[in-house]
Amino acid sequence: MSNNTLCCDYCESTYREVPIIEKPKRFALNKVYDLTQVNSDGRDVDNICLECLKEQIDNYCI
Repeated sequence: MSNNTLCCDYCESTYREVPIIEKPKRFALNKVYDLTQVNSDGRDVDNICLECLKEQIDNYCI
């Protein structure tokens, strides 16, 4: 996060532009998939917008 503004750790969109959620550590679709976290500031989970999360989940389903 930059400037103490809640934003997506992947595309840098802010909460004013898109909804931001905490990225789940895993999801299940026929089996359990672990989702990697990219933050470097010691948080347990990333902040992610719904579009980036959908893109990551879609990449697992290819």
